[in-house]
Amino acid sequence: MNLRNASRFVGALASVLLMQGLASAASVGSGTFNFTSSDYLTNTAFYIGKDATSAGPSANQLSNLNTPDTGAFSDLNPFVQSNTLVPTKSLITTAMGGPVIVGGSFVLSQWITLPDGINIDMTGLPASTYPVCSGSTVGPCQAIPGSPITLFQTPTGATIASYDITGRAYFAGQTTYTPATGVFSNQFDNTTIADLLSQFTSQGFISTSFSATITTTSAIPEPASMALLGAGLFGLGLLGKKKLVR
Repeated sequence: MNLRNASRFVGALASVLLMQGLASAASVGSGTFNFTSSDYLTNTAFYIGKDATSAGPSANQLSNLNTPDTGAFSDLNPFVQSNTLVPTKSLITTAMGGPVIVGGSFVLSQWITLPDGINIDMTGLPASTYPVCSGSTVGPCQAIPGSPITLFQTPTGATIASYDITGRAYFAGQTTYTPATGVFSNQFDNTTIADLLSQFTSQGFISTSFSATITTTSAIPEPASMALLGAGLFGLGLLGKKKLVR
């Protein structure tokens, strides 16, 4: 290989590596972060905020970040507040002006915004597969038919109400998404499922503090970045073919 061809090869290879960097630089990547707050749960809505137990639908939409935070979220400081934008909307009936169907597909933009510039969209609210609860249920079971709220009766008498979400993480202003899942758990000490069902019936809601974990996995590259990468690889292949012909 002469100097001219060598320079072309190095230049093409550098371009490919640069394109690979562009394709992955905006990716959040894998990791976990934890946060705590309070929520106000009805049969048709969740409202999140540090004051949700008292403010209900007018909750302040804030939560506290907690350790451990790993991977993409390891730069987050514990106890710093993060902002969630959805508590003023129902996560089941309406959200950001549109319908959210349990078990369906949707995009709830900027559901969580973190102080390091990472946003989390909610894209799914899986319905529970457990049977509907009864007063004698030992758990787990659904609070109401088709509800994402699952109740768990433990041997100690504590009851945990939990729900799962699916979503995507990305840096603000970017369109390279990283898949995300979340688990939210509320624990009610010395309370039974029958008690919680009674509260749902009598007052229409239950409210308590919760802990949550959001986990992200591998990134989904932006189509435009993948096209650039493909073009770079194609160009590198042409160089190799030209060399063989000579």
